[in-house]
Amino acid sequence: MKRKSIIAIIIGIAVIIGCVFFIVTKQKSNTAKIEHAKGGNTGLVIKKKSKNSGVKVSHTTSNSSDGQYSTDEWMLMGYMAYAHDNYVQSRHIKNTSDLVTDVGEDLSDGSLKAENNGNNAYRLTDKFGSVDVTVENDDVKVTGDGSTYTSKSELKDTFGSYAGQIKKMTQTITKGDDNESQSSDSSKQSSSKTNNSPSQGKLNDTELIIAAYLNGFEASTTQGKINLAKEILAKDNVPAKQVPTDDFINGIYKNGNYYSIASNLSTSHYAAFNLNGNSDTITERYGGGGVLNTKHLSKPTIIKRWTPYKDDIDQITTAIENNKKRCTEIAKAIGR
Repeated sequence: MKRKSIIAIIIGIAVIIGCVFFIVTKQKSNTAKIEHAKGGNTGLVIKKKSKNSGVKVSHTTSNSSDGQYSTDEWMLMGYMAYAHDNYVQSRHIKNTSDLVTDVGEDLSDGSLKAENNGNNAYRLTDKFGSVDVTVENDDVKVTGDGSTYTSKSELKDTFGSYAGQIKKMTQTITKGDDNESQSSDSSKQSSSKTNNSPSQGKLNDTELIIAAYLNGFEASTTQGKINLAKEILAKDNVPAKQVPTDDFINGIYKNGNYYSIASNLSTSHYAAFNLNGNSDTITERYGGGGVLNTKHLSKPTIIKRWTPYKDDIDQITTAIENNKKRCTEIAKAIGR
């Protein structure tokens, strides 16, 4: 009996030692797992929803797209992605092209203002309020009602085919106080140049006249006015006998202080413009059928609205001047 008791005690001790060994081993294993998890560098891409907007946040380590677009362009693309739903609801736009056009129009006419407050920080303001836009390494962050992020790769896929328009739109971005680097002397010099010539550094006199002329076209957007002019000029670019004599843009003709552009071959319908020197007003006279009307345009508004479309204005100017050169040839061809 004594021997059996000793054996039972030995077995009990062995069981207890085994249990203790199992518990200690388990704790060490769990501790090792916890410490590994706290390392923080798992190599995973973190994707989550932004708290207020529902826009996906996508942080990656890729930075291959940075050199393709300027910081200004990335900012505008990020803002448009953020503002998309607002424009759909308020403007009833149907596609990305409409969105780019409408935002460009708002920047041109001043209803949307964009200010660069640092190398990659911007503030955009319209009648509803302001949002801050920051261009980061891999995405663009918009801070308004919460923060939303759009990856640069997604922006490139969405807006890449509109790079030309977006580049023009960057010309409307102003510089905030953080970017003032000119000396007081150079600032005074710049101010003097601006006072002497309101169009200095923006549009020359010919471009300003064409801009004022195009501004009167019956289209709701600046791009629409440009497209309409180009459509007419394309129809004008046909053999002499086929020219539409009642829809033929040609000019520029100088008469005193006025520069006129005709809208038909006989030049009986026209618009004439007086830039009035350093004045902030452009005087327009337009007529046809013996009737002459006069109105006044804001020179700063024309400059601000049309400067981003300088390349289009130059193309249209060339086409109008070519039409003027063809007038004699066309008149002979149609027996005038």
